[in-house]
Amino acid sequence: MRHKKILLFLILALLIALSGCTDILTLQKENRELKAWVEALQAETDNLYQLFEDISLEVVPANVMIYTYCYKTAFGIIYDEVGGQGSGVIISSDSENYYVLTNNHVISSKPGYPRVEHEIYDYKMNKTRGCVVFSDPNYDLAVVRFRKSIELAILPLANKNPVKGDRVVAIGQPEGQLNVITFGKVINYILPNCSDCNPSESSVNFPCILHDSFTNHGNSGGMLINHQKEIVGINTFGSTDTSYGLAVPVEKIQAFLAEHDFLFNNERID
Repeated sequence: MRHKKILLFLILALLIALSGCTDILTLQKENRELKAWVEALQAETDNLYQLFEDISLEVVPANVMIYTYCYKTAFGIIYDEVGGQGSGVIISSDSENYYVLTNNHVISSKPGYPRVEHEIYDYKMNKTRGCVVFSDPNYDLAVVRFRKSIELAILPLANKNPVKGDRVVAIGQPEGQLNVITFGKVINYILPNCSDCNPSESSVNFPCILHDSFTNHGNSGGMLINHQKEIVGINTFGSTDTSYGLAVPVEKIQAFLAEHDFLFNNERID
């Protein structure tokens, strides 16, 4: 009987020891998994910091703010004025000018206001006069030129549209703030529903990029780029859900520029 008790005691002790070993092994596995997760998170954070720095140095100098002023005049005297503000991105240059891609509704005249002027501010808030080269409400896109005065950045277009889940960055001037950078991803493609839009300014009837990079009034015409710092879209307007933005996709941008025989550094876009 005494031997049986000893045997039972030893078996119980062994089971407890094995249980403890199992707990230790489980804890060690969980610690390894947690460490791997923390290291991956740190690497992702480091990558985002580096991307933010690269964008600040290489991309933001291509960002511009556009003010459009519309006037009524009588006998050469201005007696009424309306205006608006948007964003744009430099996509090309020649020996004298930079060429900015923006929205048609950013630079359009208002009904009853025949005189229109455009002011462009670069990323350092240097001001100059802008001139519309061509525009199209069916794309809600426009190209504006302004005279060179300092060296600014020029951004390339991506070769194809981003797909659902791709990470994107919006850069612009929401509410007049300067060079605001926000991160997000492509949610989907949807047809815009802009019941308040003037068809002479914006009559887009193709699917646009729905993304969750924060945008606000003033982002219109601003760039949407990928993590390779290429333009994948031009922010156009918000969605019915204000947490999302809509952007004209790059393949439509390419079609718009090709229709108007636009030259990139003296080379026609195909």
